[in-house]
Amino acid sequence: WYLAAYCHLRRSPRAFRADRIESVAITEDTFTKPVHFSAKDFIAGLHPEYEKNGQKPQPLCTVRLKGGEEVLDPICNQWFLHPFLVKRENGTAEFSVGRETMLGFLPPFLLSFGKEVDVLEPPELRRALSALARELADYYGAL
Repeated sequence: WYLAAYCHLRRSPRAFRADRIESVAITEDTFTKPVHFSAKDFIAGLHPEYEKNGQKPQPLCTVRLKGGEEVLDPICNQWFLHPFLVKRENGTAEFSVGRETMLGFLPPFLLSFGKEVDVLEPPELRRALSALARELADYYGAL
C-alpha cells in the first residue's frame, strides 16, 4: 500500500510506502486537497514512462502475459502496472511500459508468480526472466 501525501521535508507531494511509516500523530493541522489533484495521476506520474522535467518519456514496449484470473488480477491491479494496462481479455493482459520498467521491475515481480504466468511477448522479457531464475537456481544450488 502507498499513501500519496505532502512531504514537508522535501516540500512536494510524495508517495509513501505504508509499511515504512513508523508512527502517526493527530495534530491540529488541517489540509485542503487541491481541486485538480488525482491520486491515480500522481502515482502514474512516478513512472519513468512519463515526461519529467522537460525530458521526453521512454519509448514504450508491449508486454503480453497469459495466466488464470487468480494470477492476472493481482498483476493487473498492482499499483505500479495498472496505469499501463492496455487490454485484458481471455486470460491475457497487455501492458505498454518503458524498457526500464520492463527489464528492471517486471522480471523479479513476475518471478514471484512462478509458472502461473507466461510471458507471451516480448522475447527480451522472457530472456530476462529466464536469466534471473537461472541466477537464483545457481545461488541456491551452491548452498
